[in-house]
Amino acid sequence: MTDKPEDEEDFTYSLNQEDYSFAYGDREQALFEATQAVNDDTGDDDRCLHKPGELVTVYTARCVKRQPGYYPTIEDLLERVREAAYEDVGEHAENWLGSVTNVQKNELDTALCNVFDAWCKKHKHYPVFYGVEDVEEHEIVAQGELLDDVPEDCAPIDPTKTAALVRERDLLLIDRDLTPEEAAELAEVRAFLALPFVTR
Repeated sequence: MTDKPEDEEDFTYSLNQEDYSFAYGDREQALFEATQAVNDDTGDDDRCLHKPGELVTVYTARCVKRQPGYYPTIEDLLERVREAAYEDVGEHAENWLGSVTNVQKNELDTALCNVFDAWCKKHKHYPVFYGVEDVEEHEIVAQGELLDDVPEDCAPIDPTKTAALVRERDLLLIDRDLTPEEAAELAEVRAFLALPFVTR
């Protein structure tokens, strides 16, 4: 299971620790965008979520893009197989697969991940979403007006990266074999994002 390289991390923000935004180049940039989002919804109007001077909690996190094989679990698979066998033949199947060792489970886990990854690759069902790790909590003061510039300790806003992420998603959602031109474009987008390239 492969995530983005350590030196090519992206970060995101959330205002409720559940819904996260687009990816940004570093945590400082994500925090800046979170501050902008809070200030954009700050004012004396009752329709605004925040009042000027209010202390607001926001969250930043590291983006993690998983391979499809990250999600199936061997324990779930074995349990469902045992349940199906029990429903079919009753207590005669009670002890079936009960002596599977950890080494055998790891072997099956690797095989299942490889097969599921290949199947998702073949049928273009690769994830187009991020998980999050290393969540940090930040307290900011709602100001009611957007900041003019990114603070000096923040990386510049990189709309090109966001556009590349959107284009990658669109290419992966195409419900047919990619043309040579589209495959080449996907390769270029993935190289730009420093993500593992998926052969189509």
